[in-house]
Amino acid sequence: MIISEDEIRQIAVNLLKVHNIDTSSAIDIKELIKLSGKKISWMVADLKGINGFTCYNTNKDSYRMFFDESLINNCPARLNFTMAHEFGHIMLNHFSDLDNSILMHYEKERAANIFVDELLMPTVQVMKYKLNAWEISETYNVSLTAAYNKIRYMKQNSLYKKERAIATALNIINRHHVPVYSFDFKLVEALRDHWLDPDYSVL
Repeated sequence: MIISEDEIRQIAVNLLKVHNIDTSSAIDIKELIKLSGKKISWMVADLKGINGFTCYNTNKDSYRMFFDESLINNCPARLNFTMAHEFGHIMLNHFSDLDNSILMHYEKERAANIFVDELLMPTVQVMKYKLNAWEISETYNVSLTAAYNKIRYMKQNSLYKKERAIATALNIINRHHVPVYSFDFKLVEALRDHWLDPDYSVL
């Protein structure tokens, strides 16, 4: 079963909260995997150009991640991303009908990428500090490409929309000095319209 983008992002957010992970700096994905309580191990091998994949042992309910040796010394940011991506497949229960992630279809790959986006570059933190792509890359130890994609697609991000809706509501309340309990119909309509518009800006 494919779950919504919002549910995927909430799984990542809750995972960070449950384990009290500091989201103001790079997420230690290896430590988070250990804290998850899942039976997950990993090894490095020559994967002939494949960045990484995961195999699932149904009998032991355990996972083994494999990563290409070229990532270890040459691309630490890519290794983090790949490890988080494979972890996403596990946390999103993508192995219910498969025993390895090589065969995952597009929807599951996209879901794992959304998980990575939220796990490694937490939306609320990026918004709070108004980070640009370079700052995201430096702060969270991700590639500039991943950071640029975070900025490029953030307005479509469900958490971004929620945070903006809250900011708009608070702005309207503060500007009109209207207690929450005494909203009139026009104000409620305005809030709803702004929330439904993905490109709205704070009034």
